[in-house]
Amino acid sequence: MYNLIYTMPFTNVDGEALTVQILEDGGTGSPVELTGGTPPFIVDVNDEDFLYTPTRFSGATLKLVGSDYLQKLFSTQYQKFKVNLVKAGSVIWTGFITPELYSQDYDNSLFELEIECISALSTLEYIDFKQEGATVSLLGIIKKCITESKGDFRAVYIPNVYTSSLDGITVSTANFIDEDGKAMTLKECLEEVCKFLNWTVTEYDGCIYFIDMDYIKAGKTSYTNILTSTTTTLSSTINLRDIPSKGNSNLLSILGGYNKAIVIDSDYEVDSDILYPELELNLSGGELFKFEKTKDDTIYKKEYYNSNLELFNYVLSNNSYTTYDKPFNTDKQSAGAVAMRKTSYGKTEALSKYSWQEMIEIKQKSAIILDNSAPYYLYKDIYHNGEEIKNDPFILNYPAIKCKGNELSYLVFDPDIKLCINFDIYLTTDKDGFEGDFKPTGLTSVPKLFIPMQLRIGDHYYNGSSWVTDSNTIFKVSTTATPNNYVNTWLQVYNYNDPELNVPDLNGYIVSFKSITTGDIELTIYNPAINPYSTPVFENPIESFFIRNIEISTQRVNASKSDSTKQDTKYENVVNEGFINALDDIEFKITSKNESELSYSKAMDGNSILDVLTNNIDNNSEKPEKLLIQRIINQYKQPKIKLVQVIKPDILPYSKVTDSYLSGKQFVFTGGRINYEDNSIECNLIELN
Repeated sequence: MYNLIYTMPFTNVDGEALTVQILEDGGTGSPVELTGGTPPFIVDVNDEDFLYTPTRFSGATLKLVGSDYLQKLFSTQYQKFKVNLVKAGSVIWTGFITPELYSQDYDNSLFELEIECISALSTLEYIDFKQEGATVSLLGIIKKCITESKGDFRAVYIPNVYTSSLDGITVSTANFIDEDGKAMTLKECLEEVCKFLNWTVTEYDGCIYFIDMDYIKAGKTSYTNILTSTTTTLSSTINLRDIPSKGNSNLLSILGGYNKAIVIDSDYEVDSDILYPELELNLSGGELFKFEKTKDDTIYKKEYYNSNLELFNYVLSNNSYTTYDKPFNTDKQSAGAVAMRKTSYGKTEALSKYSWQEMIEIKQKSAIILDNSAPYYLYKDIYHNGEEIKNDPFILNYPAIKCKGNELSYLVFDPDIKLCINFDIYLTTDKDGFEGDFKPTGLTSVPKLFIPMQLRIGDHYYNGSSWVTDSNTIFKVSTTATPNNYVNTWLQVYNYNDPELNVPDLNGYIVSFKSITTGDIELTIYNPAINPYSTPVFENPIESFFIRNIEISTQRVNASKSDSTKQDTKYENVVNEGFINALDDIEFKITSKNESELSYSKAMDGNSILDVLTNNIDNNSEKPEKLLIQRIINQYKQPKIKLVQVIKPDILPYSKVTDSYLSGKQFVFTGGRINYEDNSIECNLIELN
């Protein structure tokens, strides 16, 4: 809680009383009155000439006179000391003292101290975005920024430009966290919202205004105060000749136009590591168990570890397996999955280091079971009298590997995206679980082998052809096994791809989407199943399955991923190609529907990817990216007049300003310097075309 610790009253040239209040977060005691310098308080509002700049914040200079250095006020925290300027009982500027920035005259015992301040919204540059859910609405981002700024604002106005509710337009919160886990700042998040909506956010006279220049030009006046959820009319038409002049530094200049504008959709595309992370062994935690054997002058080593995947283990109880919380029991391996690494090398080889392969071993029976009869093997439980058990809930008894993506990683799959699952699998009858000892009788046909799997996205489950809400749903994946490619080798997932799918870069089990499917992703691999009753019968049962290189990937239909360079979507407009005066490229990190790969950046309108926004300016529907280009070209296709006027501060951010000496011209406020003692503003006014 902020407590008032200093006040600095002063009176402007028109006899109006103002007070600068300095409040400390966690402060105590009664306020001390300070003496202001000359001038005591000046605010500089960002005077960027570009009409569509997303933010127009301000800073302030506070001047004090005294013999106290006020070192208490200089903190390393940006929101430690709040500064409010109060007039007639209302806060008309709110911000904070900038850490460790001040200067003073050092010649006398009585000196003038200058303290630099930044506006409340400016502090968002130093506050990171925090994920508090899978998605966030555009209005939610705006409200979060206002709350975290800790400013004492009287109102927050947004123009009622679009027919879509800003509370109904959402984006994945993962969009604001990069691959290394570094978050965007709240200022960057607010800028992205403003760019997407073609708005500028500014603080003025104790309020926050979201300004749409073309909305003002069209004479639209309907706004919503989101602090009270009420609709209000904001209208101001001012003739410069009706405002008292406060100086003679008035200027007129010409700003060049632009005839080329480019907006780039910088989509945050989802890579395979996000969909399914690479296996990571917890080597620093030490091995759970290790094993070594020598055979035919070759040394085999295995080491087992905890990992980043959720693995399931089983113990035999009353002739059936039940779940168990450990992969080893008194140095005996339980049935089920455990992460491991293995290596082999000749006895006579000179090794500088081991060449390890990392994988998951799925042991088919507990090591304490000595005989080979059913039902002691997990895979044999899938069959009964030589027939595959038909009811999927029975298969669901034996999950082996589960990998749940980040619950806050909200993904949007549309029908033009195909998903692919791939991995390698190896079968062995070696009781010690090493490769190369699988010795079935001669194979003329392939015993039926499949891997049951469950894929969940949000609250939907894939059944092999469509998405349903039944949580007991699985599908079954086949492998590349053939009579000549079955033993002593790694098998792959059968390639279900087809040229008609138009996703040539995918290889493995293909999953399609018939409609928009959203949410986090989770893949569960169940215990593999191989028919123990097939002809020819195996000489020995399967002791272990090994699985490695599990991967989930995606590709958009008719797109190529052969070029690893990310291809951003670009929108461009050029007028009069004979002479190009190009505006700097504008980058969107919240995007509408485009041809990118699977992306966190897509804005959602309800259950659909947002394609266009309908505006109340001309009642047209257009993509936000294209709409911004249209606005820029319309505004800047010819040079603009810029006025600098020193006047009484009666102009507001939404004011439509005219000048009797410039007939037919309309201007808007684009920043400047406010001297509160002089009750004047040196304001920039830029023409609206």
